[in-house]
This record gives sequence, structure tokens and C-alpha cells, in this order.
Amino acid sequence: MPENSEKTLGLTQIPPETFEHDLRVNEKYQSFSREMLRLSIAGIGTIGLVVFSKADSSFLKVSRYQVITFFGLLLFLSAISFLLSMAFSLVHLYVSADAEAFHLRFLRMQITIPKVAQPDNIRGISGFSDYWLNDETYSKLTSLNDKAWKEREVRNYLMKLAGRVLFWAAFSLGAGGLFFVLSMIVLILN
Repeated sequence: MPENSEKTLGLTQIPPETFEHDLRVNEKYQSFSREMLRLSIAGIGTIGLVVFSKADSSFLKVSRYQVITFFGLLLFLSAISFLLSMAFSLVHLYVSADAEAFHLRFLRMQITIPKVAQPDNIRGISGFSDYWLNDETYSKLTSLNDKAWKEREVRNYLMKLAGRVLFWAAFSLGAGGLFFVLSMIVLILN
């Protein structure tokens, strides 16, 4: 069996308390996004129901040159907003899962770094306090540390991006709901 410094990162054990909390937080984060996705799909279905329940022979034979009604414009804006919310929700699910993967790799690298600097890889002069890593261990340690910080930078970027995308998904869902309610008010008043 290879030494700890030669194992792949996938075999590096992470203490359960280190990563379990992060997984639970990410699961709640993604469940919110999945719920917005469900609501957006329901909104699109509701728009379809309204359009086909209002549809009669004159409604379906709309001329290309007919003036767009305010009701139709509001329904169209509602559908576009729901579609944008669906797209942003799906992007959020992907980006947040990817950020969690980068976070896991970063944690594994942080745990692996001290294992590379084992006493067998350290040399020094007996009686002196000056110890140093041999050249091979130093290059492994430097390379691993550089990779870990790159993983951390990508993770941080993806987490910020996921937050922005989630905001736009929620905003689009709210706008779609508002446009839909306004279109129903217009429909009732006419």
C-alpha cells in the first residue's frame, strides 16, 4: 500500500465534523433553488392553462398585425420571468454543487499537506535546531500548497457566483409572479 503522501486525494479521510456541516448547509441552499425551480415550472403551467382556457376561435386566429393587448403583454412578461427563474435556478444548482466539490478538494489538500512533511522527509544536523525538508518533499509540499490555494480561489469565486445567481432566480420568480397577478387583474377587470 502506498504511503500517505502518495495516496490520491480521494482516499484522504476528512473528519466528519469538518465536512458534514458544509454538506447540510449546501443541501439547504440547493433545496431552496429546487423549490424556486418547481414554482417556476408551475407558473409556466398556469400560464398555459390561462391561455388555453381563454382561447376561443377568435383568440387563436390572431392576425400578425393585431395590436398586442396589455393582458397578453403581461402574460408574456410573466412567462419570460418564469423561464429566467428556471434557468437561474438550474445554473445555481450546478454552480453550488461545483463549489462544494472545490471545497472538498481544498479540505483534502489542507489535510494532506501536513502528512507530506513527515519526520522521514525532514533532515537536519543532530544537536542543531536547524531542520529543513529534503528537496523532493519541499517540491511536493509547494506544489500541493499552490494547488490548494488555487482550489480555494475557484471555490470562493463559485460561491459568490452562486449567491448572485440565486438572487436573480428569486428576483425573476418574484417578477413572474407579479406580472401574472397583474395579468389576472387585467383579465378580471375586462
